[in-house]
Amino acid sequence: MCYKKLLSLLLGLVITCSQTFAQDMRFWDSVMVRKVPNCPDVTFNSMRLIPTYYQRGTKDSMEAVINYWTKRCGYNSLVFRAKLLNEIATGRFNEDLYDKSVIDDMIYYERYVVNKKQTTNSIGKIQRYYTDDEYDSLGRRYNDFIKQQARDALQKTNSGQLENLLASHYAGDTDSTFIKLQSPEFQDTKLKKYYDESVTETFNTTEGYYGGYAGWWMPTSSDNKILGSHPQIGILFGLSGSNWDYNLYLDFRFGKTNPPYSFTYNGTTQHSTDYLNGELGFDAGYKVLYRPRQEIILIAGVNIGGYTPTKADGSEYDKGVNAMNFAIGIGYGFKLDNLLQHQIQIQVRHDFYLVNLSDSYYDAPQGNALSVRLIYHYIPAFFRANRLKDLSYPKTKYNDD
Repeated sequence: MCYKKLLSLLLGLVITCSQTFAQDMRFWDSVMVRKVPNCPDVTFNSMRLIPTYYQRGTKDSMEAVINYWTKRCGYNSLVFRAKLLNEIATGRFNEDLYDKSVIDDMIYYERYVVNKKQTTNSIGKIQRYYTDDEYDSLGRRYNDFIKQQARDALQKTNSGQLENLLASHYAGDTDSTFIKLQSPEFQDTKLKKYYDESVTETFNTTEGYYGGYAGWWMPTSSDNKILGSHPQIGILFGLSGSNWDYNLYLDFRFGKTNPPYSFTYNGTTQHSTDYLNGELGFDAGYKVLYRPRQEIILIAGVNIGGYTPTKADGSEYDKGVNAMNFAIGIGYGFKLDNLLQHQIQIQVRHDFYLVNLSDSYYDAPQGNALSVRLIYHYIPAFFRANRLKDLSYPKTKYNDD
């Protein structure tokens, strides 16, 4: 009897321990698989649920998903469009819904959703658990939903309202949105303010450019007037922003002198009529007046250049007459096109002789000089040109600036 009781006790203990262990395993299993919602999953599922609730007419559920998505993952462009159009449809629209990034979203929507230009995919590679095909398919369905939502919201607005302009844009009528935004009824809206700021920021971007020029060089010192005036040509490369320009240029002056100029080489006086000057320079320009199509610029810089006199037999000496100069000037520039890629500029500059860089055995004419240049700049401006096209810039009021 005693053995039976002991065996029953041991069996009960084993069963109890097994149950406790099983409970512990279930507990730890639940801990190990517990998952905090992440934005990729929230985005993926919200993009499924919002169109579904909208089609079923359960707008409260749709709004609940929109609010959850916003609180969990922030106010991205995907949820912004759904929220904006829902507020328009329900008569709750106000401009506190967006900031200046709305202009970027409108441009992106026109470029990649309406016109279907090439992009990675509709919603980006934000989640590794789903395939690109799943994302592309979901993105297309979601974009189709936004267009339908916009068309429905458009029916509840009147022409001339800002709500009507926005709903029309997201419904797919994007070609004239920014042109219509110039109308008097939109002048005091935040959207118009953000548009103007975007145009200004686009103009203020720094862009590279290159060009060439032709001009006339005139010596002004008693020491170098004998050299006479000469034509000059050059090429330049630079950076242009809203306030500053920076240029690196290579300049050539050429032509005969009349009368011949004299110089001393190793103590012997020589004469020559040949003059070919090369110059490498750098300057910076500050725009004291800047408008999209016009500018007045103050210029300062340094250059190093010189010429090599020729011997009586026409051959050149081994060494040239070289100097460093400081230059100041003023220029007026005018853009030839609405996208600001082609510019003509007139510059008046004066070079002040600083340092003789020639070998000691040279004594030749050097000094100050005045020059006038007619310069052509071409600014590829890939970002600026594309951005202004996206903003319908040539067709807006800025066309007259």
